[in-house]
Amino acid sequence: MAVRLTWYNRSMKVNLGCGEDKRDEYVNIDIRREVNPDICIDIRCLTFPDESVDEVIAYDIIEHFPIKEAKHILGNIYEWLKPGGVLKIRVPDLKMIAERMVRSPEDETFITLIYGGQDYFSNFHQCGFTEPILEKTLREIGFIVLGFNYPNFNIEVGAVK
Repeated sequence: MAVRLTWYNRSMKVNLGCGEDKRDEYVNIDIRREVNPDICIDIRCLTFPDESVDEVIAYDIIEHFPIKEAKHILGNIYEWLKPGGVLKIRVPDLKMIAERMVRSPEDETFITLIYGGQDYFSNFHQCGFTEPILEKTLREIGFIVLGFNYPNFNIEVGAVK
């Protein structure tokens, strides 16, 4: 069942998979009721009118879906965004993690970065990205990739519709 949401504000900003990172001025969405999101829903069931959203933050969420679903979700985000709308995405950087694992194979931190924390029902990683794979995926959908940052074994990307 899809849930269609409409806001009548001038600016619509969405924080998908917000977890504890709830942001003012954003509609904070998460599947876990215990983090008190503005909307509690599985993002696969979420929809907004086409070209109705100004900005989407998708930090630490896309990797929690199989790759086909992840691409479908990114495609949905593209459709929701207004022309010139911004996507900010963060995913684990598999290349950086693999390089560090080779140098420090005893460090279990990297296992968590690959497979997720596994401390609640949806905290499992089901797909992964390197910079070239993520960039190709976003460009194929239609995004213009603005640039990359690499905090804490992650890839952060800014992209525009």
